[in-house]
Amino acid sequence: MNETTLLDKINIKTYPELIINYFKENNINTNITNLRSFYYKLLDSINVDIRDSYLNRILKYLSSKEESTILILEDIKDNIYKKELVVFFEELNNIILNNSTNSFFYKNLLENCSFIFFEDEELNIINNLYSNKKYGLLLYELFIHACKNYKINTPKITAERLLNNSYCLYDDADLKPVLIKTSADLGNDIACELYGNIVYSDHNERLIYFLKGRNNPQNLWEIGFIIEHFEISENQLTMLKKELKNIFDEGSKYMQNIIVTNQTNSFNKECISLALEIYLYLANEKNNSKGLCSVGKFFLGHKVAIIENNKIDEEKSIQMGIDYSFKAVRLGNVHAMQNIGTYFYKNKKENEEYKYKELLQIGADVKDLLSCVYLTKVLIDENKIEEAEKYLKIIVKQKDGESLYRLGKIYETRLQTQEAIKYYKDAISNNYYIASIDLAKLYFTEYMNNSENSNIKNGYLLLAINVLENNYNKYEEKEKKEANELLNNFKSLI
Repeated sequence: MNETTLLDKINIKTYPELIINYFKENNINTNITNLRSFYYKLLDSINVDIRDSYLNRILKYLSSKEESTILILEDIKDNIYKKELVVFFEELNNIILNNSTNSFFYKNLLENCSFIFFEDEELNIINNLYSNKKYGLLLYELFIHACKNYKINTPKITAERLLNNSYCLYDDADLKPVLIKTSADLGNDIACELYGNIVYSDHNERLIYFLKGRNNPQNLWEIGFIIEHFEISENQLTMLKKELKNIFDEGSKYMQNIIVTNQTNSFNKECISLALEIYLYLANEKNNSKGLCSVGKFFLGHKVAIIENNKIDEEKSIQMGIDYSFKAVRLGNVHAMQNIGTYFYKNKKENEEYKYKELLQIGADVKDLLSCVYLTKVLIDENKIEEAEKYLKIIVKQKDGESLYRLGKIYETRLQTQEAIKYYKDAISNNYYIASIDLAKLYFTEYMNNSENSNIKNGYLLLAINVLENNYNKYEEKEKKEANELLNNFKSLI
């Protein structure tokens, strides 16, 4: 679907652009080269005294989300300046005809005059003017139409309207992505974000739309995230460096004494550096919580570090990560809470100031996956098994292997064997292979406890052997040693 299908192209932005583009495509020498120069000449033909004031209002209206009444456009639609504007459009017509041997331009203009947007009377007038080759008056009447609808019909207004329409549709409605894409193509930054995520698996397409909506900090963060994870080609990176030069320059102001660490590949190193510049720009220039969180994550994750006297200052680097993360926390960023909580848990640091357990608790209560994972670890360490179980069940729905394993351990402790077996199997299916050792031990326990039916008893022993052999190649050395001991013991009983 063409992005202009649902847009009346005869509006106060696109209509002048059709004329300007015709001049450019045909190398017509004129000083009307953009919207500013078009409206400058048009207003100058009406009254030079009001030109600059209304020029600024019109251009501001077209470039921002501000909606206001522009009196000069109200007067134009009431034909108050018909005489002056007819002269202006006759001059445009002379420029067009003096540089062309045909009237295809006007035919193309009429093709944009759909009955969807034009009243019958309007269509009759412009068709008659075209038939009689009164092209100057035709240009004037089309501009009158644009002025009549300026409050409801510009690309910006249409884009917002289409986006709002998309919100009313079910997520699986075929029309929904069409409306969002059309809104994005007409320049709506929020729609660019939504459509970029709809086509996220198409690396080229998502980048186009995030870049198109770069004025929205969320889209800019998405670009940083893509760069950070090296999901970009060298050509795309070169293009982004050019397109986002101002942003990289702003972000680089905060790069003093910061170096990229643990990246031997020069391309990867450059990606991490540029992603950080985007995040630093968002954090410091926009106070954007995701930018703050990402900068904090880079420092806490040892992707970057502060260097002083040609030496990495580990303590300052970690403190920088904590400081940025806490700025994001105070803006309600759950991932920043998760980052601090997991950092202190992994490093076994207790610090009352950071209250990392409370931060993990907040994340877990809003069902953030990693917050749930690490909170359950804290609770299990504290032997608060029932409380941990509550969060483990949240994680289980998201198929986290380690959490499935931990839930299996809880059920095994409660002697709920079949539930424990189920969760161990699920953990193995989700690539947490250590669970297979516990599962084998549990099968062996069932083998030992079952004395009534020899077939069932031996079946458990075979299951114990099979689960170890099937997962043996996925173990670390420590687990392989334990598995060998178990296998020798089990097989001696056959």
